[in-house]
Amino acid sequence: LPASLGMTGFIDQIAAWERLPQSLKERIEGLHVVYAVDMDFSRQIFAHDGNLRCQRMDRSGLAIARRMWTYPRVVHPMVFVQAETGRKVLNVSPGFAQGIHELGGPDGDALLREVIAHCTDPDAAYFHDWREGDMVLWDNWRTLHCAAGVDLDDTRVMARTTIAGDYALGRQLGKDGPVVDFDV
Repeated sequence: LPASLGMTGFIDQIAAWERLPQSLKERIEGLHVVYAVDMDFSRQIFAHDGNLRCQRMDRSGLAIARRMWTYPRVVHPMVFVQAETGRKVLNVSPGFAQGIHELGGPDGDALLREVIAHCTDPDAAYFHDWREGDMVLWDNWRTLHCAAGVDLDDTRVMARTTIAGDYALGRQLGKDGPVVDFDV
């Protein structure tokens, strides 16, 4: 564990959908977000305010960054219905987002930023401050999560276990059908 910082933040995207104004819900239903792998978070234009700079990348990030051009861009719906609950999920993640598929340019970027501002509301977030031996479980298809970062001279090492499965609504950009499951 790092000496300080290193928390993980979580936001429920079903609750985020329910918090959206009705007019915004109507504008985004049926739209899709385009995503691309880029491990340099400073280039993820929807994930921060523009004041981020990559100082160095860990080995696992570098290994992915060397292969990032082999990963296809993918498209995912901005809203979907969770099969298990029948509830709508705001399916937007700032990281790796490149824009709205059906509405490119400044208008699409402004709409995506507006949606992201709602789904990343810090007042709706839970931040877990890790202690040795902690384990946290979440539903990845309805929970937006982030690492809060650590000091440059510190290290945060986590072990992650993922249960196989997919909601099967994403697809490669320009292709029909589900997204191919790449090991990112």
